[in-house]
Amino acid sequence: MGMDPLATWIGSLVLSTVGAAIGAYFTTRAKNLATHDDLDKLVEQVQAVTRETEAIKAEITGGLWDRQKRWEVRRDILLEFMRSAWRLDFALQEFVASCESKPQAAEEQKAWEQIHLVFNCIN
Repeated sequence: MGMDPLATWIGSLVLSTVGAAIGAYFTTRAKNLATHDDLDKLVEQVQAVTRETEAIKAEITGGLWDRQKRWEVRRDILLEFMRSAWRLDFALQEFVASCESKPQAAEEQKAWEQIHLVFNCIN
């Protein structure tokens, strides 16, 4: 007994419809997997860029902090130097004034005049 041509035709139609549906499913599934892989790669790249950006920000921030601290130390040293110079200037003026007020021998007077000249050049 042979197969009925109508049954063969209907069977072929059903099989081709099911085959096309399965083919479309697997094609869509493959596209979705490829898209998912692409998204995973994109997320990894964004995370890597974010890590690099954060590292650069930390480096820049650290550098700015270091420069700021160095400036503060330099400022403090300069201010202390100026205070010391002012105290030294005041002490030298007091010293010269006390020496000038005492009667001195001619040699001592000449030495103090030279000190006074040097002191005036510094000021």
